[in-house]
Amino acid sequence: MNSALFHPSDGRTADVVGYIRVSTENQAENGLGLPIQQSQIEKFCKKHPQATLTKIYKDAGLSGSTIENRPALLQLLEDAKSGLFKKVIVAKLDRIARDTFYTLWIEKELKKYGVELYSISEPYRWDDPAQKIFLQMISSFAEYEKNRIVERLHSGRKKKLESGEYAGGRPAYGYNAKNGNLAINPKEAEVVQKIRSLRMGRLSFQKIAAKLNLAGTKPKSGKKFYASTVRYILKNAIYKGMIRYGASVKGLHKSI
Repeated sequence: MNSALFHPSDGRTADVVGYIRVSTENQAENGLGLPIQQSQIEKFCKKHPQATLTKIYKDAGLSGSTIENRPALLQLLEDAKSGLFKKVIVAKLDRIARDTFYTLWIEKELKKYGVELYSISEPYRWDDPAQKIFLQMISSFAEYEKNRIVERLHSGRKKKLESGEYAGGRPAYGYNAKNGNLAINPKEAEVVQKIRSLRMGRLSFQKIAAKLNLAGTKPKSGKKFYASTVRYILKNAIYKGMIRYGASVKGLHKSI
């Protein structure tokens, strides 16, 4: 099994790049965070003088189950077309993708432009049919592991919601996340009450949003309120102390 980065007979040097990623499921990635991945790639290239490391592409906090939302990977694929490098090095194969289909697709895209994908932890060669089977198996296990992580997160979130607990995510306007629970944000809670009061005065969602924007009131995200934002706040059962997951249940947070 030839696991060398370059064939021993090759006297040539080549520009190589690294790719590192951590996902939203687990930032530490079981001890394989961004600095560790980068260090492994840099040390590996120092041991192989034929490899000139020119760049490391970084996707931080992005899932390996898709491609579209990873700007660094997309840029890497684009740069591969320009012949800027000959090899892409990853610390582990699942850093490039956790989905078997995506792993194989990325490898084929790189190969079209004469670029080889190389994993430090799984030093197999894509051009060897027998070894490619091992790579496909590794990709399949990475995909399986990712699906189990998603399943555990979903199960934990469901249990929390069913018991009325805050299950993570961006807190609704009027609340902050504190010690794993929802706590009232006094300033935002006043705005929620004001919205309710204006609606009782028969103002439309659009006019309420206009009043809030004129007063310089900001939502949690974005620069201004919209009619849809106002409607969402007025219809959201969370302000009545409820948590909705399929059916509404009494939440552990205080109502506004």
